[in-house]
Amino acid sequence: MQYSQIMKRPVFPVASGGILLLAGIALLFFNEGKGSVPIAPDILHPIETGQIDPRYEGRLVFLRGNLRVVEPIFDATFNMAGNVVRLRRHVSMYQWVEEIVDGKPEYRLEWSEQAHPSNRFKQPEGHVNSKSGPLGKRDFTAGRVYLGAFALSGRLLARFNHFGPLRIEDEVRVGRLRDAGDFYYRGRDPDNPEPGDLRVTYQAVSSIPVTLVALQRGHFLDTAYDETMRDITVVKPGRQSPESLYQGTVAVPPRSPWWGRVGSFGLLCIGLFLVSPFGDRSLTFKISGTLLSACAAFCLVLGAAQPGSFEESIAWLAGGVLFASIQFIFHVRRKRAADR
Repeated sequence: MQYSQIMKRPVFPVASGGILLLAGIALLFFNEGKGSVPIAPDILHPIETGQIDPRYEGRLVFLRGNLRVVEPIFDATFNMAGNVVRLRRHVSMYQWVEEIVDGKPEYRLEWSEQAHPSNRFKQPEGHVNSKSGPLGKRDFTAGRVYLGAFALSGRLLARFNHFGPLRIEDEVRVGRLRDAGDFYYRGRDPDNPEPGDLRVTYQAVSSIPVTLVALQRGHFLDTAYDETMRDITVVKPGRQSPESLYQGTVAVPPRSPWWGRVGSFGLLCIGLFLVSPFGDRSLTFKISGTLLSACAAFCLVLGAAQPGSFEESIAWLAGGVLFASIQFIFHVRRKRAADR
């Protein structure tokens, strides 16, 4: 097709279809967000940590108790072991740092968690840094942690972010570093550092009493999400009450989510019809229509896969089938009209 013929093709229907597609997707997300039911204390299931009750399988449970670490953390770089839930390590090196001032390089020695390779300096002579090593921040998580009879999943352990200083009860053992009080040191003299010396600090999430709101999956506790993929997992240090976790939260009924779904599907169908890649249109319109169709299909699949009820997933999949059927009918009618 020649360029002059492409320019004569109608742009308004494609632009209108794109706007309707965006409006349908926006309505869908707005509707699903309004249809969610906030968490209230009366829908939590307080359970005992010492036993697993199968009645609460797949339910949102409320637990309080002491964490128990079965597989402690081990930092092989510095031969460090600790009986903690999570460990955060910060490593800084005493090294040369280059700074350009008025077009001229200036050099100074300082502690930094970022590597400054001296081979990139404008004047590396006399400002040589050793290899960077394990600089920066790194988090470690214990292999197996229990709360009573429940094992905590890796996703749930990643939510434990209340780091604090190491305690004597954490049973920390460091083999390749010197204890310098507030930090660990690798070098000759912490008071007179030399280029290449390392300063290491650790923070930990200790095995202290915690309060959890999580999802019961067999003998595991896992992260929990509502129907709109909002994270409703709660991890709090100490022993908290359900009322303190969700103070002021009231359960409200959904705002007619099915009317919004029907309307959004209608907008998506009309919009996709207008930007349909089939029929006598330019290659540009065909490509744009194909991409928009793929995006709409992805939204339908994503909606069906979200962790809602079984009926809602079936409804999403049925909507996808209806969506594809309407597209096929439009395609057949256009092809017949083109063959006449």
